[in-house]
Amino acid sequence: MTKKQLDEFLKIKGEARGVVFQTDKQYVLSNWGQAGLEKLEEKFKEYSLDFSQEYDKKSTMKWYPFGKRIASLFLIKETFSLKEPEIREMGKKAPKVSQIVSLLFKLFTPLKKFSKEIPRYWQEHYTVGFLEVKEVSEEKKRLVLELKDIKVDPLFCLYLEGYFEGAFSFLYPNVVCREEKCPFKGKENFHQYIFKW
Repeated sequence: MTKKQLDEFLKIKGEARGVVFQTDKQYVLSNWGQAGLEKLEEKFKEYSLDFSQEYDKKSTMKWYPFGKRIASLFLIKETFSLKEPEIREMGKKAPKVSQIVSLLFKLFTPLKKFSKEIPRYWQEHYTVGFLEVKEVSEEKKRLVLELKDIKVDPLFCLYLEGYFEGAFSFLYPNVVCREEKCPFKGKENFHQYIFKW
């Protein structure tokens, strides 16, 4: 990541809850331990960034600049030389860290009932973009979500693909989620995620 890219990320309007940084921290600790976390903190310093508040357990429900959320992903990728499948896997593991996510999926079953909560769930984590349910079918074993008014970087798209798959695996362990439409791949100005199980 260049300093110019970082500056562009930090200019993005919107905020993210501290819980997203907690999932990043947990991913680093579970894969590289405390030494890995210290290595990441050194990388933050190289870019003159301080993530001490965001990575603090007390920060879970606080709001932080959305651009720092993207910077955290990029710096983890850079620090540990992660490839695309590993970024997706990082996203997939994130919901497993949150007891709230697990509880939410267990409370709002069946799927049609839960699908009404999905837009609100996004808004509780991010103040940028909005998530819509476009199709939900238990019979076809298919769900279609569209994420609008957000275009950040393909890295975040990939992370979300994994995140959504990991979250929905609480309902359907064999679920597969793919981003079928994306502002970075075509002319669409939205992201479309299709789930099948």
